[in-house]
Amino acid sequence: MQYQKEEVRARIFASALDEFEKYGYKDANMRRIAKSAQVATGNLYRYFESKNDIFDEIVKAVYSRISSFIEEASKLEGYRRGDVKILAGYITEGIMKIHEGYGRELLIIADKSTGSKHENFLQVLCDMIFERIKHEMSFDIQDTDDILIRILSLGFVDGIFMILRSVSDKMRREELISRMLILYFDDIEKRLCGHRAIISGG
Repeated sequence: MQYQKEEVRARIFASALDEFEKYGYKDANMRRIAKSAQVATGNLYRYFESKNDIFDEIVKAVYSRISSFIEEASKLEGYRRGDVKILAGYITEGIMKIHEGYGRELLIIADKSTGSKHENFLQVLCDMIFERIKHEMSFDIQDTDDILIRILSLGFVDGIFMILRSVSDKMRREELISRMLILYFDDIEKRLCGHRAIISGG
């Protein structure tokens, strides 16, 4: 009996994954999910109370993993404060690993979550990365420069997800990610502080 319940739950989950991927959270329909899973609509509600409940189940592994590895990013073995490129590489590697195991779920929460409590996922991710990068800067940076770090964080996240959406070949993805890390983070301290040298005549 327990096996049967788990099998039905798995069918519902797979059907919901297809539904959210195709229609997004806002336009997803519980009746279609039930029909595709070959489950009566009333029976569906025995497993999941609402569309929101199913969506949370689908995306929770992605959200919790991203939160955890960004928090742990500053605890890298051999990591020295201020090496933002290593930090960014660690974050990127974590997102790529999540994509390998939960690729569909990751893109659903990023692109198909409008109307759900997760609709600001990408902004939340940008904010988390902004805070982590700012904290790890080895040099003093004025409050007026926060916008530069926010621009950096936003471009970094947008770049990762653009690559994940558009490139299916793993080796090509890794190549583009590597080049993107160079583009964004090589000599980042010098580039962020460069305006001060210009103003001071240095």
